[in-house]
Amino acid sequence: MRNDEVYRAAVSDPLIMQFAHKLTIKHYSDASKHDHVRCKITELGHQLLQLKKDGISEMADAVDPLHFQKAVSRICGVCGFDHEKNTFSSASLALKLGHSLKKCTMSVIAEALQTTNKTRGKGKCLYQDVRNGVVQ
Repeated sequence: MRNDEVYRAAVSDPLIMQFAHKLTIKHYSDASKHDHVRCKITELGHQLLQLKKDGISEMADAVDPLHFQKAVSRICGVCGFDHEKNTFSSASLALKLGHSLKKCTMSVIAEALQTTNKTRGKGKCLYQDVRNGVVQ
């Protein structure tokens, strides 16, 4: 990755770095996948820069239910969504960003489940919802 604004945004965000770490562990032995990891981090860095225009400073804030709709609308903006035709100019990028955002959301949920002690009942219900596919 080049040392530019996208790189600095991605490296400074803890959730993006956690996502990068998981991808690196998964694809460490396959050298052909290293570019794939870099592309994913660059995509999330671009997304974070767009979210900062809405006042969302971290990717963890983007997956917060209060800001999630803004994140989705920024994905549409980055991917060139045409509201009249209901089409994307870059549909594959929208799909990739959606999957990455979903994985980041799952990481935040998993971390919340691991660190929450006082709301174990709610945590168990949330865990069951995640396993059953209710929370997406």
